[in-house]
Amino acid sequence: LHLSLRRQRQMCIRDRDKSFEFNKSFVFDNISFSYCNESEFILKDANFVLSPNKIICIVGESGIGKSTIAKLIIRIIFPNKGNIYIDDVPIYDIDLKSYRNNVGFMPQKPIIIDDSLLENIVMGYDNYNTNQINLIVKDTGLENLILKLPNGIYSKIGTHGFKVSEGEAQRIALARIILRNPKIIILDEPTASLDNDTENKIICTIKNIKEQSKSLVIIITHKESTMSLADKIIYVKNKNIIIEEIS
Repeated sequence: LHLSLRRQRQMCIRDRDKSFEFNKSFVFDNISFSYCNESEFILKDANFVLSPNKIICIVGESGIGKSTIAKLIIRIIFPNKGNIYIDDVPIYDIDLKSYRNNVGFMPQKPIIIDDSLLENIVMGYDNYNTNQINLIVKDTGLENLILKLPNGIYSKIGTHGFKVSEGEAQRIALARIILRNPKIIILDEPTASLDNDTENKIICTIKNIKEQSKSLVIIITHKESTMSLADKIIYVKNKNIIIEEIS
């Protein structure tokens, strides 16, 4: 634990004045991570190289380290050993705001605020127009939810409003990401709570995101239907990384 905290402080005090750029590669270089101590590594000497305009699936048993990889990429935890690079620049040297503006994350259980459906999609982002919202609503399969709401997209949802299902919450979170068009997108089990028709629509949407935005899309999943999207599959097994390239 002390080693991990010391490592975290070292990461935090580095200069973070570089802007985010991602044109070539995203690299895990000999990454090891432990939540407790170095005798209980979740990841051990993990190495892989990812590229823009690709879909990557991360696969493995529950608790094996898939979400840990996502947290390391998002920069909410720090490796005990090794470094992560974007276009040969350590991610900890990149201004945190610039970095986070270019990384979109959809957790398994997205946050829904007590506000309108529209505000839950835009979440403070104001650089959008009505046509964008209409297209995103269609692409994420939110039309049926809007039809159920008394005031459409302006209806209040959340704890003190209309209660949305887990699948609807996931689609709202995906809509947030699409609106911001980040360069790196991380989706944690994006089709786990969806019916077959909506799952197929979301799979098509994910394909379109990659093709239109040229983003790196990283999907944590256990579903073969979602894995079929992958250009590369990262298997996490016993603290190790096994890479399968899809030809």
